[in-house]
Amino acid sequence: MEEQGVPMACLFLTAKPDCLYIGKMAVAEPYRGQGAGRHLMELAEERARALGLTALKLDTRVELTGNHAAFVAMGFAKTGEAAHEGYDRPTSFTFTKTL
Repeated sequence: MEEQGVPMACLFLTAKPDCLYIGKMAVAEPYRGQGAGRHLMELAEERARALGLTALKLDTRVELTGNHAAFVAMGFAKTGEAAHEGYDRPTSFTFTKTL
């Protein structure tokens, strides 16, 4: 998404057998809280349906609690957790939204 040629938000999508995976989502600071992220998620849902997929899935770092709340507000549920190599505690959570 751009406003007057300046990027304001982006989203990376990968079709997988069981879902459309959201690899990255970012909204520039001045545009946060204005619905850009929600709009991108709506576009992701449209793309998933067009591909015949029934879920969106993403991973987010454990410490990004604001992101967790935003994803839950968009209809996602926490469905897993994982630890990066060398850690004895979870470092990321998986969130899934069934369409």
